[in-house]
Amino acid sequence: MDVSRPVEVLDKMMDLARWWETPIGRRYGQVFVEVMAQREDYPALYSQPERFGAFQAFCLQRSLPYFVTDQMVDKIWEFSKGFDTLGFYPEEVPSPYGFMWLAKPVHILDAQGKIQVQRAITWVKQDDGVALVFYADKHDPLDEINVAMRADPKQDFAALPELTINHIQPIAWGDNTKFFEHDIDFARDYVRDHFSPGGSAYDAETILLAHREQFLFTRFLLACWEWMGYQLPSRALPHRQLAHRLGRSRLDAREVLVIDLQATERDRIPPATHQVVQWHYRWRSRPHKRHWVDKTGQHRVTDVRGCIKGPEGLPLVERDVLFNLRRGHAPV
Repeated sequence: MDVSRPVEVLDKMMDLARWWETPIGRRYGQVFVEVMAQREDYPALYSQPERFGAFQAFCLQRSLPYFVTDQMVDKIWEFSKGFDTLGFYPEEVPSPYGFMWLAKPVHILDAQGKIQVQRAITWVKQDDGVALVFYADKHDPLDEINVAMRADPKQDFAALPELTINHIQPIAWGDNTKFFEHDIDFARDYVRDHFSPGGSAYDAETILLAHREQFLFTRFLLACWEWMGYQLPSRALPHRQLAHRLGRSRLDAREVLVIDLQATERDRIPPATHQVVQWHYRWRSRPHKRHWVDKTGQHRVTDVRGCIKGPEGLPLVERDVLFNLRRGHAPV
C-alpha cells in the first residue's frame, strides 16, 4: 500500500476513521487494548477499552496529517541514532493530534522475533504524557504478522483496514529518549513481570530485542518532531474531488504537511503545493466534460457548465482560443 501524492494521505485518514467507528473496529480495538493493558501501566489510555475505537476515530478526525518522504525517513533515522534529550515535554509535540505517514516504511521485530512493518503513526497529547499508536501496512509482503493472519482461516483478514494497529506506546512527560533500553536490570525485570517464563512462543532475549527496537522507532518519531522544529514543512493541498470528499467527512484537516528537504532554488515550488497565479484578465470557459477516476477505481464523466473565470474587475477576453500549447514549444 502506497500513495503517489502526499494529499492521498487524507483518504487514508478518512478510511481508517470510518473503520474505527464500525462494530468490528470497536471490538477489535477493545480486545487489542485489553491485551496491552495486561503489560503496561497507563490508566489514562487503558481505563475504557470499549471506547478505544471511537477515541481513535475522534483523534483521526482532528489530526494534522504529515507526510515524510522516503529520503527523509532515511535521514531522520540516521539523525535519531545520536538524538537524545534530558526530558520530553508538551511543547515538543508539534500538534495536539497528529497522523504521520512514512513514504518508506520502517521494519522492526516484535516479541516473537517476527518482522513488523511500521507505516503510520498517530498521537494525542494527554494530561500525563503523549500516547502513540503505531500502524502496520496490511498488504506489505515483508510483514510476517499480517502474512500469518492472512493465512489463518480463523482470521477475517478482509475485514481489517489497510492500516492495522500493532502497538501502543505511552510516553510520560519528563521521559528521556533512552527510556529503559540501556538499563538491562530494569528491562529484565519488565520481561519477568509481564511475560510468562514458561511460554513457548516467547524468549526473554527476543522480547528485550523487540522492546529495544520499539523504543528506537519511538525515538525516530521524537527526532522527526525535533527535525520539524528546524525545517518548515511544505503544504500539499487536495484536488477538487478530494476537497469535496473532505467536505462530506468529519476530518478537520484540509491539507498535508510534507516533510522533505528544502528546495535549493529560491523560487522552486515543491510538488503538490498551492501556487497563487496573478491573472491579468477574465475569460469564458465553455461547457465540457471532465473525465476522472473515483476512489474505487471506476471511470467517471462529469458535465461542467460554462462560466466566467478570473478575478472580478479585470477585462474580459472574448476569444475562442486564449493560447495554443504545443508539446516541445512555447505557448503562442
